Amino acid sequence: MKVISLSTPELEGPDADQFEVIGTKSTFRLAQRPSSYVVLQYDRPIIKRKGAKQPLPSPVPFNVLDRSFADVSLLVGLLVDKFLYHLPLYRQHQRMGHSGITTSRTTLTTLTQRPIELLRPIVEAQLANILRSKVLAMDETPIKAGKATKGKLKQSWFWPLYGDQDEVVFTFSSSRGR
Repeated sequence: MKVISLSTPELEGPDADQFEVIGTKSTFRLAQRPSSYVVLQYDRPIIKRKGAKQPLPSPVPFNVLDRSFADVSLLVGLLVDKFLYHLPLYRQHQRMGHSGITTSRTTLTTLTQRPIELLRPIVEAQLANILRSKVLAMDETPIKAGKATKGKLKQSWFWPLYGDQDEVVFTFSSSRGR
């Protein structure tokens, strides 16, 4: 919450000494700060042992993706915006551009694919646990998906599976069979 203290003209005019503050009234408004980006600069000291000619190595701070400029907060933000808030990457790309960040859409695609691959073992373990459930709920959701061939998409299916431990995994299949 940000508190904004307002003044009144009576307390600033020539007759200000004729008034006293006896309390405050508050009005609340919901405001929005646009999403923002920041470049983190990690300064590492370069040191050498006295009398030595060569400096000691100065290791780069750990990052979730090796040799990537993206901080974990950016990766999480991309995934949350895409999958929770259904904000496509091209719109996220536009938003970055409006904030003065220049990158390619291909880079954003890569920055979402790599963390998804890191999460794959978790999804597989969760699916295995769901399949061990005593009670299993499942839904068949048909969608048109796949690489377009002359303007045609293939019929495909989402299969959300729900286990008895409140776990859900969404599987995808291009056919109704296994």
